[in-house]
Amino acid sequence: MLHNFKTIEQLPQAIKELNTFVLWEHYLDDGEPKKRPFDWRTSTGRGKGNDDPSLHLSFHNAITKIEETGSEDVALAIYQPEEGTLITCEGKQGYLYMLDLDGFVANVGGSTQILGLGKDIVELCNNSYFEISPSGTGVKLYVVSDMPPSKKKVFKLPPNELSAEYPEVKKYSESHAVEVFSKGFWNCVTGDVWASKYSQLKFVSESALEKVFAHLQSLTPVQKAPEVAQIIETPQVKSKLTKKSLIDLLSKIDNQIEETWSAVANSLARIHGVDGELYFVRYSKGEYNNKSYAKYDEVAVLNRFRRALKDLGSRPNGYGISHLCQLAGIGISTLEFEQPTVTLGAGITAEELSGKVFPPLNWVIQDILPEGCYLLSARPKTGKSWLALQTCLAVAFGETVFGKKVVQGKAVYLALEDNHRRLQSRLKQLRPQGYSTPNLLLHTKWERFDKGGVEALVKLIETETPKIVVIDTLAKVRPTAGRNNVYESDYKALEPITEVANKYRCTILIVTHNRKGKAETDPLEQVSGSLGLTGAVDGVMIIDGNRSDKMYTLSLIGRDIPNDDDLAIARQANGEWRLLGTAKAVFISEERQAITDLLKLHTKGLKPKDIAELLSKKQSTVRKLLASMTAEQQVNNNKGVYTHLSNTPAYIDYGSSSNGKDIGNSGSSGNTSNSSSDVTNPWDEE
Repeated sequence: MLHNFKTIEQLPQAIKELNTFVLWEHYLDDGEPKKRPFDWRTSTGRGKGNDDPSLHLSFHNAITKIEETGSEDVALAIYQPEEGTLITCEGKQGYLYMLDLDGFVANVGGSTQILGLGKDIVELCNNSYFEISPSGTGVKLYVVSDMPPSKKKVFKLPPNELSAEYPEVKKYSESHAVEVFSKGFWNCVTGDVWASKYSQLKFVSESALEKVFAHLQSLTPVQKAPEVAQIIETPQVKSKLTKKSLIDLLSKIDNQIEETWSAVANSLARIHGVDGELYFVRYSKGEYNNKSYAKYDEVAVLNRFRRALKDLGSRPNGYGISHLCQLAGIGISTLEFEQPTVTLGAGITAEELSGKVFPPLNWVIQDILPEGCYLLSARPKTGKSWLALQTCLAVAFGETVFGKKVVQGKAVYLALEDNHRRLQSRLKQLRPQGYSTPNLLLHTKWERFDKGGVEALVKLIETETPKIVVIDTLAKVRPTAGRNNVYESDYKALEPITEVANKYRCTILIVTHNRKGKAETDPLEQVSGSLGLTGAVDGVMIIDGNRSDKMYTLSLIGRDIPNDDDLAIARQANGEWRLLGTAKAVFISEERQAITDLLKLHTKGLKPKDIAELLSKKQSTVRKLLASMTAEQQVNNNKGVYTHLSNTPAYIDYGSSSNGKDIGNSGSSGNTSNSSSDVTNPWDEE
């Protein structure tokens, strides 16, 4: 029996007060014990995963449900939602963290013992509550911390001293590890507390928890990175199912059972590589079997498939077409296969292209910065590095940039013109409420692209799987080359980086400078260097403005950016950038305000030419704007002379005099010409 209803009552009261308890079931897969969610609403226990809120229960209701099943293979677990689980502990509020110490416990000489490293970890965590896991080979340590919840961490440890005594137990050798959970997972609870002194839940500060992680990381064996060529190449697929056969297969496979869902991800990755992602998305939604999944989460689905792609090397067998056939309950002989027709360097017909499915685009900043390689260019000292760092922080904490949605994940910032002191100062200014997070990785040194920098970048992306990598600046990493063919040199400098970004479907943002002067037509011409730079990347973000400006124009130019309207942005006192609106709307408003302020000073009114000269604007632009302002009753037009509404006299005639005196006319009293050359500009006298 998995559960002892007496020991389960020993759970800390703060945990027992949660309403996210779920059930799980023990089962055997080829003789190997496994765990899976248990849907207490169905007769078989098969149904939706534990992320479904309708399955979440209070502690006592969950115990009742276990008793009602009458099964010795059903037990209790806690689900930690994506936003984390808030708990008050020792008068402080924080998030519930669970550290799963696999392979730390064994029966030695008739008594249960824990490894010395396990005791060290518990002590570093203030001797907080920890219990023996259901397998009896590990412990689960629970703490409350002010560290924001993040994705699962895994610290793989070398085989321990128990592996020789128990060679058949993988958790002492191959699977010896510490896993950290704070959101988006369910974990078993037993209440089988190690000893009474460890029965209380304790608060562990973020800094203390980071020290625990750093200690575990130092014990993790360094693994040799795979060769770059192996990473870049797409896994070879000998044969594929036709689209019709694949959909027929998927239509017969349940999308509601978590282990089946995961097996489909692994199989599709094996069969179709990256092209299998959209099939997995549609299968997960229930489009093929007409069984929609109410709690469908596209981010979780995409992350699961990418993990399946990443795990292809470690899963050479066991998943594939035959496994899908087994899940669907049909014979492989009934399926149709197609041989790959598109090879490296080969073309593709429109018919072949029409049959391809592509996954949806990933956005770092919704509608502004998608996946791919992008340049961020501006004049020196205008704040482009601040915008890059602001974006990284938003990704790390799941916050917004320019009021736009940002998907939380890991961010990497290569601050190659900064030092740690400056980075700390900027982080404090941008996020005074706290910037400590493992989701933001900072580097101040990096090799040039032709000296191992590209290979190092690939290794970093493989290891960290970031949403965004910022390279600040291009000059620090681009190859040094001759000037014989500038365009070709610039193009080749960034071409491999674009390939890496597209291969791993992440965003690489490269910071660079605007050239001196200003392009009157195409913003791309403002980027320093030849058009080879902008041609080699997927898009460009260009900030136009000088250091003294209150507002700047942000031009968005990219292959996948749906709306390339220029934006108006402004820097705040803490260095953060804020979106004001479209440049067209904001800057026209500024020009209107300038005209209004000018007319308030000149109560007799001004003609378009005078306004244009005083504001250093083109006459044609001023005339169009005045026409709009007149129509909207923002100014008054009296025979071509414009006044502010509060200054408008009953009648002004700039072409004649009623009392022998000229009104604003430098010619003779008999001159009735309306020529602008006859009108005195009031500023001429200054």
